[in-house]
Amino acid sequence: TVNGVAISRKAIAAEVQNFPARNPGEGWRAATRALVIRELLLQEARRLDIAVEQRTDQDGRRETIEDALVRGLIEREVRVPEADEEMLRRFY
Repeated sequence: TVNGVAISRKAIAAEVQNFPARNPGEGWRAATRALVIRELLLQEARRLDIAVEQRTDQDGRRETIEDALVRGLIEREVRVPEADEEMLRRFY
């Protein structure tokens, strides 16, 4: 469980397909980790009362409310530094 929220075997089994692995145990662990992280992000978005609107892509597919919450949390909390000329020169 993640703070009392159960991650079901069924959910993990469905997620495993997104994690090609050398053996079934490795894929199962990767899928479990991904679902735990997702649940933590959702809990934080709800704790912060993130307000979001679901987006629709060019093919008419609408994101789930859960995906919108994770996106909203990342947009609010993750700061991407702007690269200035000096930083670019050091990097390249």
